[in-house]
Amino acid sequence: MPTQMKAIRYIHASDLHLDAPFLGISQRMPNGARLAQKLHEATFTALSRLENLCLEQNVDFLVLTGDLTNSEEQSIRARLALHAFCAKLAKAGIAVFMIRGNHDPLTKADQRLPENVTLFKENVEVVPFRRGDEVCALIHGVSLTSQNADSSLLKLFARDTGCNDLFQLGLLHATVHGSDKANCCVPCRLEELKASQLDAWALGHIHKPQILSESPCITYAGSPQGLEIHESGKHGCYLITASPEDGHWRCEATFHALAPIVWETVSVDVEGMDVISLLVNRLADALEKARTALSAQASTLIVRLILQGATNLDRELQRNASELLQELSYLQNENPELWIHDLNLQTNPPVSLESYRARDDLLGACLREAELLAHDQASQEAFFAEALKPILNSGPLKKILPALDEHLCQTLLEDAQKICLFRMEDGRVH
Repeated sequence: MPTQMKAIRYIHASDLHLDAPFLGISQRMPNGARLAQKLHEATFTALSRLENLCLEQNVDFLVLTGDLTNSEEQSIRARLALHAFCAKLAKAGIAVFMIRGNHDPLTKADQRLPENVTLFKENVEVVPFRRGDEVCALIHGVSLTSQNADSSLLKLFARDTGCNDLFQLGLLHATVHGSDKANCCVPCRLEELKASQLDAWALGHIHKPQILSESPCITYAGSPQGLEIHESGKHGCYLITASPEDGHWRCEATFHALAPIVWETVSVDVEGMDVISLLVNRLADALEKARTALSAQASTLIVRLILQGATNLDRELQRNASELLQELSYLQNENPELWIHDLNLQTNPPVSLESYRARDDLLGACLREAELLAHDQASQEAFFAEALKPILNSGPLKKILPALDEHLCQTLLEDAQKICLFRMEDGRVH
């Protein structure tokens, strides 16, 4: 590799989902419409922060790896925001390399973008990156359409050996095996990415930021703004510096947080507690601790609150969960704002299930049946598949319900036992 080759600095961002409506939030949470509007604006705030970061770091180029807007029918606001964003980078001399994903697939009516933007089409292309007249890198990329999102795309990526000294980067919207995404999009394996002999890969589709490999550098940038409660933790982008070293390129990736709103799951152990006021204080302390741990960029925290343990308060909690949430609502008005997305009660009464199973009544029979199902996964899955058939076969619900796997079946079984205990022992069912 010629010694005159200089380091290359670029930012990898992905899955902006501009203009996501967050309808679920507005429909199911108290004051959800206001929170949904904050989340809607947060996708644009994250874009503005990404722009500032590009300018502050004076990077060579930016790569955007798909799902930039939330749907194929890109809203006017999302299109204009993306155009203005790219135009400001153009004024600073920053190139943008962009691909489309499964939410914003390539169409014939795709918008015209500023001249600094390279939008890759439906076939794998190799585009040079230049500093002035000098070619410094090769960018390999492809956009998704409704027809080409399968594993065959990856086979078309290969290092240009005629330019072996240049840094070569691949852009793909894909699901790498083991990255925990039910909706597969260009399924592939890490070994297949490495076999292309490219120096780095910038991937889209998975919303969690992660470095899959350091050499070659393979990154999921994640989404700049988390979109739902399962997307907890940090969200932003990677600043990557690629430096020539001993005949190859060494990459250093630094994460930068961009999200104004953070989702988190807060678990609280309430084992042995029997005074409701003390329990409320413990929950408030746990929520306050989560708030103080936020990064400086975050203005809002949305929490899934999980209560765990055996407690004499179990029955009261099951009956009056909404009142408990109301007692904690004052936290919402402090800074940063704190919203409780939902309350997940994983508590139990301090009783022996064995003694209940031995009873010669309907409750004992139900718990004995549950015990048998707990040790027979096949019967467990068959039982719930039949019981939930009207729900699982519903067209609209099929798209959003999780798969009926071992973990979900076990959770349903545990919840069913709690309901039996609560209702039957309470004298409601005989």
